[in-house]
Amino acid sequence: MNAHLILLIGLPGSGKSALAQQLATEYRHCQIVSVDALRATLEDGSAQGHGHRLWRAIAQQLQQAFHRLPEQRGTVIFDATNVAFGTRRRVIRFARAAGFTQITGIWVDTPLWRCLQRNRQRTRTIPELTIWSMCCQLLVAPPSPKEDVDHMVRYADFSNEIGSLIAWLRALQL
Repeated sequence: MNAHLILLIGLPGSGKSALAQQLATEYRHCQIVSVDALRATLEDGSAQGHGHRLWRAIAQQLQQAFHRLPEQRGTVIFDATNVAFGTRRRVIRFARAAGFTQITGIWVDTPLWRCLQRNRQRTRTIPELTIWSMCCQLLVAPPSPKEDVDHMVRYADFSNEIGSLIAWLRALQL
């Protein structure tokens, strides 16, 4: 059994969803669990928080994604900001409970100015003060290999680095 979870971490507008799509095309038996998509299915799709209903939906989606993997082999990408240490810890706990044997955190470390610029170009924008607050959360508790993950990588959002990231993940046999 080799069920692998890739936990994306980064500010809104950092490029996490684009990275998730690129990685999904590289891996056979790969699924994306998107918190934005989950949030949209709940009553208030605009809510940014992690209320009780959203947390229950996240745990359920991780379990379902694990069980959809053929013979529990494959990769699931968890696409959410995960900027707060407590949020990452909770998602990791859910993933381990669901049966994931490997967890790799990928911190999509895009400069704040670029995230704010991309946010302004979106149809559904996030208040800039919220993005600044999230940035502070990352500065206070940056992602670390000590968070019960098997691997943690800091990825700068430059398109020429995607090949290096994919090569690194493949070297880990993920």
